[in-house]
Amino acid sequence: MSAKPKLLLVLMSFLFVAAHASAQYELCTSTITGNFNGTAIAQGDYIWFTGVLNVKGLGSTPATVFVSHASITFTANSTTYTVNVPSSAIKFSPTTTTATTDFTQLKPLFLGKGWNTQLPSSGLAGNDLMTAVEFAVPAG
Repeated sequence: MSAKPKLLLVLMSFLFVAAHASAQYELCTSTITGNFNGTAIAQGDYIWFTGVLNVKGLGSTPATVFVSHASITFTANSTTYTVNVPSSAIKFSPTTTTATTDFTQLKPLFLGKGWNTQLPSSGLAGNDLMTAVEFAVPAG
């Protein structure tokens, strides 16, 4: 039997902090609502949920965006699912020449395992990976 997700609701909280120890954290919470197109997704298949960001105005000092406590809630076949999204640390640096992403233990340690991304501070096209999670489509 195929699942037909009807509604997608993404809740993300993230912190932005410059690399300096004296920087202040800014807590931001956002909600995004969207719909799938109604195409059936077979059990055993995977849905990858991704979030992207587009940062502007970075200076010559490295800066890091931390994403934590994100979740995705959606309904399929009258069942509501909530998927916890791994944390991420996205570092922008003028000395980074190649964009990389690894799934590893993050620092600070309270973020747990998540996406560790290194990006150059300039020359990016935008819509860079912020976080991602897979969801295995269940039976029914």
